[in-house]
Amino acid sequence: LADTIERYGVSPDDLADVLAGVEMDLTRTRYATFDDLREYCYHVASAVGLATLPILNDGIPPTDAMREHAIDLGLGMQLVNILRDVAEDLARDRVYLPQEELHRFGVNQSALARGVMTEPLRLLLAFQAARGVEYLERGSQLLTHVPRSGRPCLWLLAEIYGRLLRRIIAADYAVFAGRVSLPKWEKLGLLAIARWRV
Repeated sequence: LADTIERYGVSPDDLADVLAGVEMDLTRTRYATFDDLREYCYHVASAVGLATLPILNDGIPPTDAMREHAIDLGLGMQLVNILRDVAEDLARDRVYLPQEELHRFGVNQSALARGVMTEPLRLLLAFQAARGVEYLERGSQLLTHVPRSGRPCLWLLAEIYGRLLRRIIAADYAVFAGRVSLPKWEKLGLLAIARWRV
């Protein structure tokens, strides 16, 4: 790790933010507002992207615009994870949907805890999905800034998470009906596209 940090100029601050995210995962199970959730998403996802950005950028220090796009891509990906894993997280007594928004949309907490889909919950999930779409779209602009060698990895991540989100939306947010995923053959096909066409 020390060699990679030195060779590519990985920021120790970004790595420290990743570690802070690990600590948050161990100590927090609820987030009061979207700002609180955004901070969590930044540490567990965006900071990982920021730490790897100098590597994807061939050791050239990333611009502020590149960092902003990387932050947005990480936020979008983590919001997809949160939507996809609502049921699994509930089973572990974790609720990543902001408490303020659960209240604002009128989501019944006891129904949520029992894994019952209600119309208020569906509307809240749609609201979160729209956020995810915006973040992924802004984050995907990072592809136009990195060298060709760094694009396949970024394209693959953005495409996989975009497809997952579209499937969640197409399933009308049936997050208690099973975890949305991409089949192995589809992932392999995307890998081939990323390798040869991006």
